[in-house]
Amino acid sequence: MKNLDYNNQSVKRLREDIKNNLKVSISNLERSELTSLEFYRYVVKKEDNFFKIMARTGMDIDTISSVNSLASPYDIYPGMELLIPNMRGVYDSDERENSFLIRKKTFQKI
Repeated sequence: MKNLDYNNQSVKRLREDIKNNLKVSISNLERSELTSLEFYRYVVKKEDNFFKIMARTGMDIDTISSVNSLASPYDIYPGMELLIPNMRGVYDSDERENSFLIRKKTFQKI
């Protein structure tokens, strides 16, 4: 994603996917209605902070932190590449570095 503007088509799609997946997760809908897991790549800008990124993407602190192996929301910096999934959850692996590389390979280029 080039930016976090609400009119950015990638941001719109990401937010819709998250909304759909939350709806399916808390309802009696079939799991087949879940949107397939995708990761979006976003490079942190000078004016960004963790909470702005969370608000603009519709993502939560645990998901962004675990996907990107962040110990704190204050660990981000301009130029840092974040992976943002279209599904909330805690992403964990015993092989954290290997897990991050796998997620990085499956990101959605838009």
